[in-house]
Parts: sequence; structure tokens; C-alpha cells
Amino acid sequence: MKKILILIGTRPEAIKLAPLIKAFKAKKESFQIRVCTSGQHIEMVTQVLSFFEIKEDSRLETMKEGQSLTALSTFLLSEIETELIHFNPDLVVVQGDTHTALAGAMAGFYHGAKICHVEAGLRTFQNRDPFPEEMNRRLISQLADWHFAPTTRARANLLHEGIPEKKIVLTGNTIIDALNKGMHKIEKKQYPSVEKVKKILSHSTRPFILATVHRRENQGEKLVKICQAFREVAETFGVSLIIPVHPNPEIAGPLRAILGTTPNIILIDPVPYPGFLWLMKNCMLILTDSGGIQEEATAIGKNVILLRETSERNEAIESGFVFKAGTDVEKIVRLTGTLLEKQSVPGIKNIFGSGDAAIQIVTFLKKQL
Repeated sequence: MKKILILIGTRPEAIKLAPLIKAFKAKKESFQIRVCTSGQHIEMVTQVLSFFEIKEDSRLETMKEGQSLTALSTFLLSEIETELIHFNPDLVVVQGDTHTALAGAMAGFYHGAKICHVEAGLRTFQNRDPFPEEMNRRLISQLADWHFAPTTRARANLLHEGIPEKKIVLTGNTIIDALNKGMHKIEKKQYPSVEKVKKILSHSTRPFILATVHRRENQGEKLVKICQAFREVAETFGVSLIIPVHPNPEIAGPLRAILGTTPNIILIDPVPYPGFLWLMKNCMLILTDSGGIQEEATAIGKNVILLRETSERNEAIESGFVFKAGTDVEKIVRLTGTLLEKQSVPGIKNIFGSGDAAIQIVTFLKKQL
């Protein structure tokens, strides 16, 4: 039996690793699993794990108010090392491009464990955009023993960087596994977060657009421009904008200050995963700087206006689901009008896989280990 340490820092990591955790647990004769959360998004991660009926085995209290990225990295390395010494895993699983993922890969490498990188090979080819995620995932690729690529483009990126072909497995993205399971769950059972967003929206007869913003590179003046675009969209097209406000004060403060009294804009607290799935399914359009939402939107047939200058998910752009606008106010408003009028999306919805990525990963690792 092989011991597997799975590290989770943020809500997107929890969503994308939940199907993999369930798949590992289904093979309990082969794997002993330990789920460790780093504390980056404590409440939001807990909500996701609870929705998927997963319990964490340990939690690291890493977040300190006002800490720098260097301080966070240092603390994560130290705390994860303690976890590694205690559990002594054969394999460390990290996902994506967060500080938890990078620190986990580094600490696991130093400890002598094999490193498994889920969602490997995403690239913008601009080291500081997004910052620090682009460099994080590039560094993880140099540490990983196995790279689970979600698309053929991601696989090609890894091969171009000199990663041996035998270390790369094309799997699709585990977010589609999670999305399929999550949608099935909210259709079969009532969840408080779903009922809450339904009640909030029941006060308006207008159709709604879902909008999110959270990235570090969109703080400051760029966030002001995004807010201006949100206001113009709400005033121009006869729709409501519902915006779950990210808890980061650098995001939440300006959003509430600039848009808090704007008609047709509804600012709400972060929405647990079931409620957010319902919002994505029932909105007319999504405005976001998120990576994972681009992937989910393709699977449920929603157009996205991307509030970023670059994307590591160009498959969604080329397929006609995602439209890149950056923080250009005029472009955001114009694209919104075009897509609201169009109200149709491409028919191809399996850009990021068919929902069996977790099974493929576990099957591969069982053979290897």
C-alpha cells in the first residue's frame, strides 16, 4: 500500500482535487490517503470538502494578515515539512499554481517523495502574468515526477520544455469531474446556498449576469476600470449583475465602495460551491478573471468575458466560449451587448475532458506504484 499526501490551499484546488480524493479512497486496498489543507482559504475550502463528503486529516494555519508572498512561502515550506515527516508519504499530490502547490512540490521533493502535478502544462508564457501563478506552475513542472495534463496544448507545452513524454499523461481536467458530480447533487437535493441565491434574485425580474474578480494583477487602477465596466453594463442592458465579493480586502473594499449603491448590481458574500454552480447554470453570461470558471463554462454552455490580458486556457477562446477583454471598459461593455444579443454558444463542450480525469490519474498511478 502506497501513502499519498494530498495538499489543498484554495477553493479551486479543493474543487479540482475532490474527485481525485474520492477516486483514491475507492482504491483503499492500494492507497492510504492523507488530506492536508494549508489554510489559504479555510472557510471556502471547508465548504467544498463538506459538499463532496470529504474530511481533512490535518490543517496548517498559514495565513497571517498582511504577510508577504515570501513570508507565506517560507511558512508553508516549514509547516508542510512537518507534515511530511509525520506521514512520510510515497507521493505528494499538488494541483495547479498556488503557493500551497509550489511549497508542497518543493518540500516533497526535498523529502524524497515523488511529486504528482494535477493540471500541469498551463502557460501564458509571460512570467509575471498572472503573478505569481505563471512562475509557480513552471517551477512545479521542474520538480514533478508525473504531469497530468488537462489538454493536448498543455501536453505540448510540457514537451516543448523538455519534460519526457513518458512522464506526461493526458487526462482532461478534474474540474469537469467535479462539475458533473456537483450539478447532479444540486438537482437531487436542496442546499441552503442555492436557496439563498434564489431568494436574493427573486426580488428582481431582470435576467442576471454573474461577475467575479479576484486576481492580484487586477487590484488597484485595473479594479476601478472593471467596476466602471460593471456599472455601465448594469445601466445599459437592463440586466442585473450579481457579484460574489472575494474576501481579499484589496478586492472587497473597492468593489463595495464603488458599486455598493449602484442600481441593478447585487453584491453578496462568497457563495458556497452549490450556490455558485446554480448561479453559473442560470446566468445569461459570465464576466470573470477566473481560470476555473472558463473551464466550467465550456461544459455548461455559457459564454465568458475574460477580465484579463492573457489566458493559459486558449482552447476555450479558440472554441468560441471565452472572449478576452482585459480591463478595457469599452470592450467589456461592447462584448456584453454582443453576447447578450447572440444568446448562443458553440456545441462542443468537452474541451477540457469528459469527466473521467480522476479515474485516469488513479489508474495510471496504481500501475506505476
